[in-house]
Amino acid sequence: MVLIISAVLTITTLAVLATTVITPILRLREDLIAAGEAISKDQPTPLFYSAIVKRQDELGDVIAAFNQMFKQIWQAMVERKQAEQALAEANQEITVLNQKLTAENFRMSAELAVSRKLQQMLLPKEHELNQIPGLEIAGFMEPATEVGGDYYDVLNHNGNVKIGIGDVTGHGLESGVVMLMTQTATRTLLANNETD
Repeated sequence: MVLIISAVLTITTLAVLATTVITPILRLREDLIAAGEAISKDQPTPLFYSAIVKRQDELGDVIAAFNQMFKQIWQAMVERKQAEQALAEANQEITVLNQKLTAENFRMSAELAVSRKLQQMLLPKEHELNQIPGLEIAGFMEPATEVGGDYYDVLNHNGNVKIGIGDVTGHGLESGVVMLMTQTATRTLLANNETD
């Protein structure tokens, strides 16, 4: 009889422990595995069975701490993804702006090269300066990095030497064209004996 009572008490104790301790621990273990898989696959928060049953004991505290920890980890992951997305968008914008800047620099470099060439072509030529009797004229011009609007000219007209010096406002091709127009107008006026 004692043996039967011991067996009944043992089985009852095991049944009570299984439902109150072992099963919740096994379910918590399954929830931990599910949480790890959800995090590794960037999946949303799964429904944890262990969180459904509210316990007022130490195991309930462990389950509550686990759920709180998972929510914090998930929130940190969401914030990290948002930051990564914002960074990717900013990076893309920087790439586009860099491409535009590179294209603009290329365009400006080409324009400056044309301006330099134009400026050098319009300077008085050595043979023109040598045709002025009684004068030795030498000129030198070192264009700045942004060129186009500097002007000087030495002209011999009817025995009179005319020297023109100017600086067109601005830089680049636009001011180079204004300089070309100024030189053309000056030489045309002198060729037509216009002195006024």
